[in-house]
Amino acid sequence: MRALEQTERINNHAESQDNFAALILDEHGMILECNQAAEKLLGYHSNELILHHVSMLLPQLEEGTLIKGDRINPKLKFMCHCGQLFRVLDRRCQSFFSELHLVELSNRGEPTLRAILCPASQQTEKPGHATMVS
Repeated sequence: MRALEQTERINNHAESQDNFAALILDEHGMILECNQAAEKLLGYHSNELILHHVSMLLPQLEEGTLIKGDRINPKLKFMCHCGQLFRVLDRRCQSFFSELHLVELSNRGEPTLRAILCPASQQTEKPGHATMVS
């Protein structure tokens, strides 16, 4: 990737969703980038997240496929669309619930995702919120 494109993408990513944690994931769920809000919310520095699987933060995604073909896994997309809450673990292993929004991106022809975490205020776990994605 050309340096100018990479700088532009990082700046756009950092400016987007300043109040919400935003992660860029590759097709296998590895974290490629995160914004400062993610660092603050999750208690990790970005270099501690990059090249780790997103399931370290979202255990429900441990066994699931994020991308099928070149699209978001339909089941995961439906869960996100319906506002299902996902359990998020921060650095101190404290959990909270968050909505997950996924946006399909392209990185030199490789499928990537922007995952945006929107913490739910005062939510408690409800049946069905610990569903694994497959």
